[in-house]
Amino acid sequence: MKNTRYLLWFLVSIASLPGQTPSTGAPPFTVTIRSVQPEVKVGEPAMIHIVLKDISQGQLPLPETRHVGSSGELNYLVTVVGVDGSPVPDTEYGLRFKTGRAVFTRSVLIKQLSFGEEVAEDADLNNVVKITSPGDYVVQVERSDRLYAGSHIKSNRLVIHVTP
Repeated sequence: MKNTRYLLWFLVSIASLPGQTPSTGAPPFTVTIRSVQPEVKVGEPAMIHIVLKDISQGQLPLPETRHVGSSGELNYLVTVVGVDGSPVPDTEYGLRFKTGRAVFTRSVLIKQLSFGEEVAEDADLNNVVKITSPGDYVVQVERSDRLYAGSHIKSNRLVIHVTP
């Protein structure tokens, strides 16, 4: 019942906002990532910092899953591959996200961003993939919101170095 109320409020708030970017076909935001630490040791947290920036010409309603701490993967699809393109195995938790299966009940908050405003959060790559060997890995995150006509907005590619 509570989720239905949030959904109705979300739909009404979107419909009442003038000048939404979704109808123009241009991406309404950018996503950039950076490494929190210069290198990571195998088995230690592999933190990335994710920043979403509003580049729309109006208010940007942004659905965000609430979380405490470093769970940015709740709002983004995180992809990690070797520098040669080889896949890195998913954790069970990460696989559930990729296949669209519920991980747990989520609480969603609708943030209203204005031009130039940012939302930042962190994610631990080890939550979604199993980095078990030293080497270089390429990380990219993607945000897909139905509100923006199914556009998949990808971040920059980031290379992280993992040491033994």
